[in-house]
Amino acid sequence: MTRTRVIDGAAVAAATALLLIATVAGGRVVGAESQSHGAVLSGTWLGTFPGGLSSISTYNQDGTFVTMRSHEFGGSPRPGTLRSSLRGSWRQAGRHFESVGFSFNHDGETGEAIGITRIRTVFALDHGFETFSGEFWVAQWICPTSLSCPDPLEVDPDVPEFYGSTFVSRRVRVR
Repeated sequence: MTRTRVIDGAAVAAATALLLIATVAGGRVVGAESQSHGAVLSGTWLGTFPGGLSSISTYNQDGTFVTMRSHEFGGSPRPGTLRSSLRGSWRQAGRHFESVGFSFNHDGETGEAIGITRIRTVFALDHGFETFSGEFWVAQWICPTSLSCPDPLEVDPDVPEFYGSTFVSRRVRVR
């Protein structure tokens, strides 16, 4: 014997409406919570540093970032050294953020890899979430040859990590 079940159309409509209301309300709560903590870091930021150095950084929602610095094609701290863009990961830690990124250093004349630089930052979004400020630290590994650089995730740096400076970044907006 086959049983057929009749579903009341009004009950289906009511269940659908309740599900829709719960979904929309849940989204509002999550959105309000993240905004109150200032957790919206993803986007592009223009950074400035004492001494005139500047950067353009893009923070992705997946916790990765890319930064291009104004001294990548030479200049201080060592003229003739070319630097790749800084690439790394970021995370929120309480009310502040932390990041770590790496870049290759190349000899300006030969183009050969001569080292790897690690930049570690700690920063916080300011009120309004349109700027952030923080500090960074630098460590460097020296490549014994252009084809054999040490693994910076496995080897301590050749020189100790040193304090870099403070910085401020402003969110880039379409106006």
